[in-house]
Amino acid sequence: MNTHKRYSLWLVGLVVGGISILLTTGFYLQPLSGDQTRLGGYAENDFGWNQPQRVFTKPAPPLQRTYEHYSDVLVVADSFSFAGNVGQLNYPWQTFLTAKTGLSVSTIIHYLEGSEPPAYDPFMLYKIVNSETFQKTPPRIFIMEVIERQLGILYDLPGNCQAKPDFSPSFTLNPVDDLKASELAYRNLDRPPMLEQLTYAKKYLSRYIKALWDKSPIVEKLDLTTGNLFSNYQSDRLLVYENDLKKKSWDDHKLAIIQCQLLKMQNTIQQNGKTLFVAMLVPDKLSAYSKYLRDQSLANLSVIERLASNPALHLVRVDLPVKALIDEGVVDVFLPNDTHWAYRGQLAAAEAVAQYLRRFESH
Repeated sequence: MNTHKRYSLWLVGLVVGGISILLTTGFYLQPLSGDQTRLGGYAENDFGWNQPQRVFTKPAPPLQRTYEHYSDVLVVADSFSFAGNVGQLNYPWQTFLTAKTGLSVSTIIHYLEGSEPPAYDPFMLYKIVNSETFQKTPPRIFIMEVIERQLGILYDLPGNCQAKPDFSPSFTLNPVDDLKASELAYRNLDRPPMLEQLTYAKKYLSRYIKALWDKSPIVEKLDLTTGNLFSNYQSDRLLVYENDLKKKSWDDHKLAIIQCQLLKMQNTIQQNGKTLFVAMLVPDKLSAYSKYLRDQSLANLSVIERLASNPALHLVRVDLPVKALIDEGVVDVFLPNDTHWAYRGQLAAAEAVAQYLRRFESH
């Protein structure tokens, strides 16, 4: 057998072997469900949630690009408020909030359309406050929801960092009982088209190769001291985005800038004397589970408490009840394969917001 023929057989064997490995991996992997397994190339077999979630049967209100019609509460939000939309399960904290307050809620996406990675629209607040709907029928409450790790990319507004005098908002809370989550939802295990599954398998396999030299993957896998906080197979591991860890470099000057940005937003929204501004800062997964990290050098990086130190800033502490649930041993407060809350986290956030709003309720 000549050298050329041996080389050809070796090459054919390599290709066939590679295809066989790819096909075998595709058949092995459960279908994608979470954003962290998708972006990080981790297996749903290891990180997919196995405890059912409670969801609403009524569809979530559609997300908006502008303030189109009056609502009692206007939420400008990132993906933590998308539940029930864009492929997420239908248990949004906004629906729980309506159930606990009786207030109608509309949600606007504050990302720039088509931006990748997502970036905030620096003109969003101007578009809202200058819109005809806001001028004629402003919401009673404006909630700016931001995930903690993305506070570093908040945009700045003109003005100073001194909060303008508060006013007396006009709203009352009247809880209702007809919006309870009433249906169990399970993770979808139906196989997608093979081409889609093979694309996932390729990413899953390439992660192991890249791990040999890539020391800063987009999704990190961290060790936990317990395996009782998630329902997935590798429940003693925590998937977090690399940006969760970047808070370690945020010094007091950086936090002062972020706090100032939030105060400027508050002044911009409340200048009409009718709309209450509330900052809703969502703890990222690293912050929420930091107490249970085996590597405690990555713990205590949360910045929410320090940002809340200024009493003039209207900031609701949704991080406290979320962490309390985790400390109580509640399973899947966050989804193990995803950066977002499961339904218990969504409910805890809504309860925190409702309790905070009672401070301003009209009597």
